[in-house]
Amino acid sequence: MAGLLRRVFDEDRVRRLLELSGAGVPPWHFYDESARAALAGAVGGAASLGALAALERYPPAALAIWALAGLLAGLSVGMIAPYAYISYRASSRSSRIEQDLSTWAAAMMAYVSSGLTFPEALKRSASALRNGPLRRELETVMRDSEVLGSDPRSALLAMAQRSPSQLLREILVGAIDAMDSGKDLSSYFRDSLAYVLNYRRNYLRKLANDVALAAELFVMIFVVTPLVLAILLAVMGSMSVGAQPYYGELLAVIAFAFVPLVGLGYLLLVDSIYPRWW
Repeated sequence: MAGLLRRVFDEDRVRRLLELSGAGVPPWHFYDESARAALAGAVGGAASLGALAALERYPPAALAIWALAGLLAGLSVGMIAPYAYISYRASSRSSRIEQDLSTWAAAMMAYVSSGLTFPEALKRSASALRNGPLRRELETVMRDSEVLGSDPRSALLAMAQRSPSQLLREILVGAIDAMDSGKDLSSYFRDSLAYVLNYRRNYLRKLANDVALAAELFVMIFVVTPLVLAILLAVMGSMSVGAQPYYGELLAVIAFAFVPLVGLGYLLLVDSIYPRWW
C-alpha cells in the first residue's frame, strides 16, 4: 500500500509539503500513516455499507456491490485525507505567519531606525511577536546564528526556503538583497510594511467576494441539491410498480452520508478562505 501511495503522491512534493507544514516527520512516516488510513477507510466503508445491505436482506450480488462500493469510497477517502491534512496545515501555517508580518516589519523598521545592528534588531523583533510560527522561525534563525555560527544571511535564506508564505519569502529575499547592496534597511522595512498592509487590503477585498460565493454555494449544496434529489427519488419510488428499487436507502445515504461529508468539506472551504488576522 505504501508503494502505491508513493506512485500516487510524488515523494518530492510530499517532502516539500511536510517541510512547509512544519510537521517535522520524514516522508516514509507520511506514507505509512496514509497506508493505515487507507486500509482503515476501506475496512470501515466496506463494513458499513455491507452491514446496511445485510440489514435490508439484499441478495448476495447486491450485498457484494454495496460492500465493494464502500470499500472503494473508504479507500479513496483514507488515501486522500492525510495529503489533504498536510496541505491544509501548510496553508494554515502560512496564514498565521502573515498574521504577524505587519507587526514584525514595523518592529524591524523601528529597531533598525534606532541604530541597532541587524542581528540585534532581528532578536528584539522576535521577542515582540506573540508565540507563533513566525516567532519560532526567527528564533531558529537566531539560534543558527548565535549557537551554530551561521551568518544571518544564510539563516534568513534557509528560513525563506522553508516558509509556506510567499509574502514572507519576498520580504526575506528583499532584506538579503538590501544587506548585500548596502541599502538603508530602515527604508526597506518601511516599504515592506506598506506592502504588507496593501496586501492585506487587497486580500480583504478578495475575501468579500469569496464569502459571497461561499454563501451561494451553501444554498446550492445544502438546500437545493438535497431537496431536488429527495423529490426525484420520492417521485421515482412512487412510480415504480412491481420492482423494489433502493430509493429509501439512497435517501438515507443522502441524509446521513452525503450531507455530513459535504458539510465537512464546506467548513474546511470556509476555514481556508477566512483570514486568521484577528
